[in-house]
Amino acid sequence: MIEIIEGITINPAAILLGILIGIFYPKDIPQKTQNWIHTLLAAFILYIAGRIVIYEALASFSHFLISSIFCWLCLILGAALFRRSPVPQKISALAHTAKTRFISQAKKHGTWETTLLIGTAFFSLTPLTFAASALFGCYADPRLFIAKGVMDLLGVFVFTRTLKIKAIAVILPVIVLQFILVQLFGCVASTHITTGMTTVGLVIAYLCLHSSLILLGWNKTGTLFSYVPALFLALIVDSIW
Repeated sequence: MIEIIEGITINPAAILLGILIGIFYPKDIPQKTQNWIHTLLAAFILYIAGRIVIYEALASFSHFLISSIFCWLCLILGAALFRRSPVPQKISALAHTAKTRFISQAKKHGTWETTLLIGTAFFSLTPLTFAASALFGCYADPRLFIAKGVMDLLGVFVFTRTLKIKAIAVILPVIVLQFILVQLFGCVASTHITTGMTTVGLVIAYLCLHSSLILLGWNKTGTLFSYVPALFLALIVDSIW
């Protein structure tokens, strides 16, 4: 439990740091600096993806090949089910509501409710939240939490100039969802130590690859969240295979 708490506090700690910077240094971060940070983050996330693939391939290549097939099936089926469900519209509506309230309440420095909506829509319900939680739960690897933390630090820095101290409420939905996800993936992984979580690992690697391309500006489709359900399908595959 202590390890879990330590892992899931990385992202909130980075958000808190971004809030403090936003309060005491209310100036814009130069675009060139942001681009450099995004490039470094993309390289770091690619490294994480490559490390997962190599680790799983070296552990058992035959198992890796079969899991690769399952991975693609999970990605295809998960994306198809997600796009046919009402979830995309609900997430989009949540983001729109959070954005609208933030703009309308800007002069009043927002409300705690608006900040919670922002935290849920823009910092909690993101593909990297699910990927980082799955990586930590299955492999006890916090590095994707670090990458997401840096991204969220930049993001909350912008919101803090308007929300001020209320921006701290962004942390609540982030830490709650990450705790639930880490517990879920960790519980399943702990009962399958011998067979491993190869399919989940490969889906995480795919999400990492996709995220790095978005950070580099090479992929602007914005469809990454549709592949998140593949993580849960992969979890089912690994738990029964």
